[in-house]
Amino acid sequence: VKRIIKYAMGMRPLLLFFCKLNALTGLVKNWFPKIWSHYVELHQEMCKENPDMDIIAQHCPFFGMSQNFGPEAVSVCHVDTKNLVSGLCLIFVFGLFDFKKGGHLVLHEAELILEAPHGSILIIPSAALTHENIALLLGAGKEERYVFTMYSAGGLFRYRDHGWKSD
Repeated sequence: VKRIIKYAMGMRPLLLFFCKLNALTGLVKNWFPKIWSHYVELHQEMCKENPDMDIIAQHCPFFGMSQNFGPEAVSVCHVDTKNLVSGLCLIFVFGLFDFKKGGHLVLHEAELILEAPHGSILIIPSAALTHENIALLLGAGKEERYVFTMYSAGGLFRYRDHGWKSD
């Protein structure tokens, strides 16, 4: 029973996340309006070109999402080379873990290590920066960290720009 309650408490932010998806993507709209407009333009054109296409959510300009439900979500050192290089990735972190001791986001070229506590929303240019996160200190069964990300593939923009034809 304790495990179920602990899991449900860890999942509550994810449920809130989906309920507030427009507000979260609105962060990108407010802080990065030109990128937002670029994404929305593609979103509208893709929906017009492909009316039966599945989308993440109404008014959500991101075309891709990934869930790492761990229970110890860890990302190895990488660059998201298939994402739009001038675009952004929205990262939502949640779970029951000590953010002071693990789960930090590392941005290599920026030479930054960022704490990412439960409920953090991070917006990074994931196709332009090498990034990873530090493993949880206590390890298996003692802490839980989950990550939900949204992004858009650069190939979608090229596909549209080339008259709905692949490269």
